Amino acid sequence: MEIASSLVGIAESVTVVCNTDEPLPALGPDIGCVIRNRFEAKGVRVLVKEEAACLEGGDVVLGVTLKSGLTLAADVVIAGIGVVPPTDWLKGTCIELDERGFIKVDHLFRTTADWVYAIGDAVSAPLPLWDIESLNIQHFQTAQAHGQLLGYSIVGRPYPTQLVPFFWTLFFFEFGVRFAGCAQGSSHVIVHGNIADLNFVKYYFKNESDDWLAWLDK
Repeated sequence: MEIASSLVGIAESVTVVCNTDEPLPALGPDIGCVIRNRFEAKGVRVLVKEEAACLEGGDVVLGVTLKSGLTLAADVVIAGIGVVPPTDWLKGTCIELDERGFIKVDHLFRTTADWVYAIGDAVSAPLPLWDIESLNIQHFQTAQAHGQLLGYSIVGRPYPTQLVPFFWTLFFFEFGVRFAGCAQGSSHVIVHGNIADLNFVKYYFKNESDDWLAWLDK
């Protein structure tokens, strides 16, 4: 979505294809719908519940055919396909991987091999403040925080603070959203403000308690 917004005014046309009900599903369909409407108002075509089946053309791409049968003419195709950890070489070693291939580490970023540490996108690590035993987060802020905390682990000093995941984005250099925390396991939300105007704060709570898990705002 960020790349699509940056291409408006440069490309003749821009189309975004999402395989979900709305863009940015992790933020919730209410926010995804508003973001989609904003993109469409800027001239970006957003197709939801669609998937790419194949690229058309030989050495030069000419288009994308979707599973629905629709073919989109294209000069450039950018695919956001997520992260697959390059950890096959660790299979069968004393370093344990989870079911998706991420390196399992403890709260000190220790692997299951003595004196071998791991951090960043390739690991699945605990989030102590949320009582989560293992979670993979693919964002540079988390990787940076891992590096800072690992320094304390190696020298045997306590962490000054625990990791709080933080994410932000900016579209068209005009509007965006910010998210802090981890909404995994949330049971209900409270919204202050107006999501339709992207002027809001959204809190995620767990089990009807006063313990907030995350917040999201413009």
